[in-house]
Amino acid sequence: MNFKKAVIFLGCAAPVCALLNCLVMFFTVETSSGFFRTGYSSLAVLMLGIVAVLIILSAVAFSRIKRPNSPAFWPYIGALLSVALGICFLAEAFKFTPLVGTTPTLAALIRIFAVLSGIVFVWRGVNELSFVPILREIYIIPIIYMILKVVTTFIAYAGVATIIETVFELFAICAMLIFTLNFAKSQNGITNKKGAGLSAPLCVVCALVILTQIAPYAVNYFAKEEALLHANSLFTPTSVVLSLFIISVSIFKNQKELD
Repeated sequence: MNFKKAVIFLGCAAPVCALLNCLVMFFTVETSSGFFRTGYSSLAVLMLGIVAVLIILSAVAFSRIKRPNSPAFWPYIGALLSVALGICFLAEAFKFTPLVGTTPTLAALIRIFAVLSGIVFVWRGVNELSFVPILREIYIIPIIYMILKVVTTFIAYAGVATIIETVFELFAICAMLIFTLNFAKSQNGITNKKGAGLSAPLCVVCALVILTQIAPYAVNYFAKEEALLHANSLFTPTSVVLSLFIISVSIFKNQKELD
């Protein structure tokens, strides 16, 4: 598949995955318990199976694809999204409410690394626009922040039955972690030909998983209804901007990429 067709396929797959997950969350899950409603489990599994297939096919579409050089205006889009992501992380730090089971020390660490992650991405955005020097080693900070989020989410939901909502949320946060790991490696020049070939499909999968997960939360947020079991578990603005940022740094071959 050529690059143009791969982009079109991704553009079609993303809204379909988001829509199907919204249908699963709002119509096939019992919000009081988190389990599938009686008689709807087969339909839910079918829709989630379609989501999985579309995500896998999207990754295949971008595997070993020759990405064109980014357009002249693209670095500005990436820079603006980077700054926006940094601002979202900063806002997330100040709005953070510890989940059940989160100790005060862990909560403090999350706030600290959220602030530091925000500074990292704002700094990167400024660097893209004005070439202000940036320490490549600081990209380890968002990795630590995502690890802390995985730990706190797992602790909070350890006492809850394994339901599709919890599983998807953990998948989404793990996708954020995987991207930050891959992004840090790229920015520090730690890569090889095989790794570079997996970069685009890996980023596409991460973006799709995050978008698919947050779609019901976004609908729930604008509808102003507590229709989901964990309605406030993910910060939708941060996740939306992060998904767009992932696409912006992976879909084209950036002239400034080290790999």
